Amino acid sequence: MLPPVFRKVDAGSGTPVGSTLIVCAFVGLLAAFVPLGWLVDLTSLGTLVAFAVVSVGVIVLRDPELPRGFKVPGYPAVPALSVVFCGYLIWNMPSDTFILFAAGGRSLPSSTSPTAAGTPSWPAAETAIAPLEPSWTA
Repeated sequence: MLPPVFRKVDAGSGTPVGSTLIVCAFVGLLAAFVPLGWLVDLTSLGTLVAFAVVSVGVIVLRDPELPRGFKVPGYPAVPALSVVFCGYLIWNMPSDTFILFAAGGRSLPSSTSPTAAGTPSWPAAETAIAPLEPSWTA
């Protein structure tokens, strides 16, 4: 199902070098052209959704009759609480994040050229994280 470049594993290291380089280039382009605040929010939302889905899967797919080498501690309370806490964190995320997440990134602006009002066409200034100041400076 995957293209050959993603299936090929380096014989010496046993790692998929080609696919690693492609993913690095893609992430580098995202980091270069998408505001950091958007990337942080989308990464957080994606991670929380994935964790909640896995927690629901642990509850739904767990068959008590199958032998297992690992038991979920505090089942079913721990997976259920993780879904609740993920839901709480997702609920408190900015609404723009949901729009971008649902669109799969298709609503990202095509350029950063100034608009008629003279402001950038994407809210880079509002979403960028301010640089940290060292606490030891006076």
